[in-house]
Amino acid sequence: MSMRNILICIALALAVIVVVPMIAGAAPLDQPAIPHTLEGRSACTSCHTVGGAGAGAPGGTGLPANHQGRTDAVCTGCHQVAAAKPAAQPTAAPKPAAQPTAAPKPAAQPTAAPKPAAQPTAAPKPAAQPTAAPKPAAAPTPPAAALPRTGEGPSTGLLILVAMVLVAIGWGIRKLVASR
Repeated sequence: MSMRNILICIALALAVIVVVPMIAGAAPLDQPAIPHTLEGRSACTSCHTVGGAGAGAPGGTGLPANHQGRTDAVCTGCHQVAAAKPAAQPTAAPKPAAQPTAAPKPAAQPTAAPKPAAQPTAAPKPAAQPTAAPKPAAAPTPPAAALPRTGEGPSTGLLILVAMVLVAIGWGIRKLVASR
Protein backbone atom coordinates (compact mmCIF):
# COMPACT_ATOMS: atom_id res chain seq x y z
CA MET A 1 0.00 0.00 0.00
CA SER A 2 1.36 3.40 -0.91
CA MET A 3 1.82 6.27 1.48
CA ARG A 4 -0.98 8.18 -0.24
CA ASN A 5 -3.53 5.41 0.42
CA ILE A 6 -2.45 5.22 4.07
CA LEU A 7 -2.98 8.97 4.46
CA ILE A 8 -6.42 8.69 2.85
CA CYS A 9 -7.41 5.91 5.27
CA ILE A 10 -6.18 7.97 8.24
CA ALA A 11 -8.16 11.00 7.03
CA LEU A 12 -11.33 8.90 6.66
CA ALA A 13 -10.85 7.39 10.12
CA LEU A 14 -10.45 10.86 11.65
CA ALA A 15 -13.58 12.06 9.85
CA VAL A 16 -15.56 9.13 11.24
CA ILE A 17 -14.12 9.69 14.73
CA VAL A 18 -15.21 13.34 14.63
CA VAL A 19 -18.64 12.95 12.98
CA VAL A 20 -20.01 9.86 14.78
CA PRO A 21 -19.84 11.31 18.33
CA MET A 22 -21.54 14.49 17.14
CA ILE A 23 -24.45 12.48 15.77
CA ALA A 24 -24.63 9.98 18.62
CA GLY A 25 -24.38 12.68 21.30
CA ALA A 26 -27.09 14.85 19.81
CA ALA A 27 -30.10 15.47 22.02
CA PRO A 28 -33.37 13.79 21.11
CA LEU A 29 -35.31 15.83 18.58
CA ASP A 30 -38.31 17.78 19.90
CA GLN A 31 -39.44 15.38 22.60
CA PRO A 32 -42.75 16.57 24.05
CA ALA A 33 -42.52 17.85 27.61
CA ILE A 34 -44.26 16.14 30.52
CA PRO A 35 -47.20 18.50 31.26
CA HIS A 36 -47.46 17.55 34.95
CA THR A 37 -45.15 17.33 37.94
CA LEU A 38 -43.57 14.04 38.93
CA GLU A 39 -44.21 14.52 42.65
CA GLY A 40 -45.87 11.37 43.94
CA ARG A 41 -45.68 9.78 40.50
CA SER A 42 -43.09 7.17 39.65
CA ALA A 43 -44.86 4.72 37.34
CA CYS A 44 -45.49 6.46 34.01
CA THR A 45 -46.84 3.32 32.38
CA SER A 46 -49.59 2.91 34.96
CA CYS A 47 -51.44 5.89 33.42
CA HIS A 48 -49.93 6.04 29.93
CA THR A 49 -50.39 2.97 27.73
CA VAL A 50 -49.40 2.06 24.18
CA GLY A 51 -52.28 2.21 21.72
CA GLY A 52 -54.35 4.75 23.66
CA ALA A 53 -55.78 7.89 22.10
CA GLY A 54 -52.56 9.77 22.78
CA ALA A 55 -51.34 11.94 25.62
CA GLY A 56 -53.39 15.12 25.64
CA ALA A 57 -56.11 13.74 23.36
CA PRO A 58 -59.67 13.84 24.68
CA GLY A 59 -60.16 10.81 26.88
CA GLY A 60 -56.74 9.35 26.21
CA THR A 61 -53.35 9.10 27.84
CA GLY A 62 -51.78 6.79 25.30
CA LEU A 63 -48.30 6.42 23.88
CA PRO A 64 -47.11 5.97 20.30
CA ALA A 65 -46.70 2.39 19.10
CA ASN A 66 -42.91 2.78 18.95
CA HIS A 67 -42.86 3.13 22.76
CA GLN A 68 -43.90 -0.53 23.23
CA GLY A 69 -41.81 -2.24 25.91
CA ARG A 70 -40.20 0.92 27.29
CA THR A 71 -39.85 1.21 31.04
CA ASP A 72 -40.70 4.06 33.40
CA ALA A 73 -37.02 4.98 33.76
CA VAL A 74 -36.76 5.53 30.00
CA CYS A 75 -39.62 8.08 30.04
CA THR A 76 -37.74 10.70 32.05
CA GLY A 77 -34.57 10.01 30.09
CA CYS A 78 -36.10 11.55 26.96
CA HIS A 79 -39.00 13.65 28.21
CA GLN A 80 -38.41 16.50 30.67
CA VAL A 81 -40.98 18.10 32.98
CA ALA A 82 -42.39 21.29 31.49
CA ALA A 83 -41.49 24.52 33.27
CA ALA A 84 -44.08 25.26 35.93
CA LYS A 85 -46.18 28.33 35.36
CA PRO A 86 -46.07 30.75 38.30
CA ALA A 87 -49.14 30.57 40.51
CA ALA A 88 -51.47 33.53 40.25
CA GLN A 89 -51.02 35.79 43.26
CA PRO A 90 -54.22 36.80 45.05
CA THR A 91 -54.94 40.49 44.76
CA ALA A 92 -55.39 42.77 47.74
CA ALA A 93 -58.57 42.26 49.73
CA PRO A 94 -61.44 44.31 48.32
CA LYS A 95 -62.44 47.28 50.42
CA PRO A 96 -65.86 47.05 52.09
CA ALA A 97 -68.60 49.23 50.69
CA ALA A 98 -68.77 52.80 51.97
CA GLN A 99 -70.80 53.31 55.16
CA PRO A 100 -74.07 55.19 54.77
CA THR A 101 -73.89 58.83 55.82
CA ALA A 102 -76.28 60.54 58.19
CA ALA A 103 -79.60 61.67 56.77
CA PRO A 104 -79.44 65.21 55.35
CA LYS A 105 -81.07 68.00 57.33
CA PRO A 106 -83.97 69.76 55.66
CA ALA A 107 -83.09 73.28 54.56
CA ALA A 108 -86.47 74.84 55.30
CA GLN A 109 -89.63 73.87 57.06
CA PRO A 110 -91.63 71.90 54.54
CA THR A 111 -95.38 72.16 54.46
CA ALA A 112 -95.68 68.39 54.52
CA ALA A 113 -93.63 66.11 56.69
CA PRO A 114 -90.72 64.60 54.75
CA LYS A 115 -90.52 60.86 54.43
CA PRO A 116 -87.56 59.48 56.36
CA ALA A 117 -84.72 58.03 54.30
CA ALA A 118 -84.56 54.25 54.26
CA GLN A 119 -82.12 53.01 56.86
CA PRO A 120 -80.00 49.95 56.06
CA THR A 121 -80.86 47.03 58.29
CA ALA A 122 -77.36 45.56 58.28
CA ALA A 123 -73.98 46.72 57.10
CA PRO A 124 -73.02 45.28 53.71
CA LYS A 125 -70.74 42.29 54.01
CA PRO A 126 -67.25 42.61 52.50
CA ALA A 127 -66.31 40.21 49.72
CA ALA A 128 -65.00 36.82 50.80
CA GLN A 129 -61.28 36.60 51.39
CA PRO A 130 -59.34 33.92 49.47
CA THR A 131 -58.29 31.18 51.87
CA ALA A 132 -55.70 29.47 49.66
CA ALA A 133 -53.75 30.35 46.58
CA PRO A 134 -55.62 29.23 43.47
CA LYS A 135 -54.20 26.21 41.69
CA PRO A 136 -52.46 27.00 38.40
CA ALA A 137 -54.28 25.88 35.31
CA ALA A 138 -52.95 22.74 33.67
CA ALA A 139 -50.68 23.40 30.73
CA PRO A 140 -52.54 22.81 27.49
CA THR A 141 -51.21 19.87 25.56
CA PRO A 142 -51.24 19.68 21.80
CA PRO A 143 -53.53 17.19 20.10
CA ALA A 144 -52.03 13.78 19.37
CA ALA A 145 -51.61 14.56 15.67
CA ALA A 146 -49.38 17.57 16.48
CA LEU A 147 -46.90 15.58 18.57
CA PRO A 148 -43.54 15.14 16.85
CA ARG A 149 -42.68 11.74 15.45
CA THR A 150 -39.81 10.15 17.32
CA GLY A 151 -37.83 7.00 16.74
CA GLU A 152 -39.12 6.62 13.21
CA GLY A 153 -35.78 6.29 11.44
CA PRO A 154 -32.24 7.57 11.15
CA SER A 155 -31.57 11.27 11.30
CA THR A 156 -30.33 13.27 8.33
CA GLY A 157 -26.84 13.51 9.83
CA LEU A 158 -26.57 9.75 10.09
CA LEU A 159 -27.69 9.34 6.47
CA ILE A 160 -25.05 11.85 5.34
CA LEU A 161 -22.38 10.00 7.34
CA VAL A 162 -23.33 6.65 5.79
CA ALA A 163 -23.27 8.20 2.30
CA MET A 164 -19.82 9.70 2.97
CA VAL A 165 -18.44 6.36 4.17
CA LEU A 166 -19.88 4.49 1.16
CA VAL A 167 -18.41 7.05 -1.26
CA ALA A 168 -15.03 6.85 0.49
CA ILE A 169 -15.03 3.04 0.38
CA GLY A 170 -15.96 3.07 -3.30
CA TRP A 171 -13.29 5.66 -4.07
CA GLY A 172 -10.69 3.69 -2.09
CA ILE A 173 -11.54 0.43 -3.90
CA ARG A 174 -11.34 2.23 -7.24
CA LYS A 175 -7.90 3.61 -6.34
CA LEU A 176 -6.66 0.19 -5.18
CA VAL A 177 -7.85 -1.50 -8.37
CA ALA A 178 -6.37 1.24 -10.56
CA SER A 179 -2.95 1.03 -8.85
CA ARG A 180 -2.52 -2.69 -9.67
